[in-house]
Amino acid sequence: MVFKIQEETRLSSLRAASASSDTSAIIVAAGSSERFNIERRLQESRASEPAAPSALFSPSSPALPDFDHLKIPDCADEITAPGEEASTQGAHQVAASKYSEGDDGEDPSFSKTLAPLSGMPLIAWSVLAADAAPSIAEIILVVRGEDLAEVKRIVAGLPTVVPIVLAQGGKTRQESVRHGLGAVNPLHHFVTILDGARPLVTSDTIEATIRSLRLRKELAGVVAGFPSVDTLKVVDSDDMVCGTPDRDRYWCIQTPQTFRKADLRDAHTLATSIGLEGTDDASLVENAGKSIGCLDLQRDNIKVTLPMDLVIAEALLASRKKNDRAQQSRRGL
Repeated sequence: MVFKIQEETRLSSLRAASASSDTSAIIVAAGSSERFNIERRLQESRASEPAAPSALFSPSSPALPDFDHLKIPDCADEITAPGEEASTQGAHQVAASKYSEGDDGEDPSFSKTLAPLSGMPLIAWSVLAADAAPSIAEIILVVRGEDLAEVKRIVAGLPTVVPIVLAQGGKTRQESVRHGLGAVNPLHHFVTILDGARPLVTSDTIEATIRSLRLRKELAGVVAGFPSVDTLKVVDSDDMVCGTPDRDRYWCIQTPQTFRKADLRDAHTLATSIGLEGTDDASLVENAGKSIGCLDLQRDNIKVTLPMDLVIAEALLASRKKNDRAQQSRRGL
């Protein structure tokens, strides 16, 4: 199957970014009372200068910004698709992004999360989803310095309710999350890690992980994912199969990943002290001896890594919009 993709330079940049260790993450923190969170969101949205630990932007215009310079024009290129429980404080989101310096053949100036998707930059979709979740009272985006102006322009035009904080990114995904944690309001006791490269995440999915962690007090975290449907092979360094594990015990893990803030901070501190770089934040909390629960929530919550992933995401968004219109029609809206 062949898909038409436009603008070779943009695709080349995306391929380069995909090949690098370029990652992005979003963190959301919440308190134990959803009703309080909603009231706090309304209060903060009305405040003229809400407190924030770093640069803060409270969008005043509901109109979307002009993203024309990010849209892809027509062209002919092709690719082939193959204790804190007692707290009643509000929620907090951080969108953290880490970008490598760029190896040979990469475009270090290109940010994957700024790639266009259905008329908006990739990262805007997850920001809007987090903003729509009832428990979210603050959004923190951790970005590299060279992206600051563009990210500021993007969020300034988004119709968000909660304030948005910008924090400085680190050299690794893990370091960026740690920077984001440092910007969390001390009154907030839950944090949720989101991936800015997962634009199809829904507010219901985000809220479900927060709600589950509030209820399951024996857990330090709850992560979204789904049981593996593929056969898995253990392969050695020579690409030879050396085992076939029982896939019934394996899950494909996504974000959101929601944690008790104190447990996540302790896990990051321990990981830093022993030089551990985890593939996700749940692995750091596991390493600290804490329990993590899983929720099977959203199979279409894909991660955009390769150019063809944008094609898939576009198709899934179009299908979602079509279903929404059909439901509205049935309700006579």
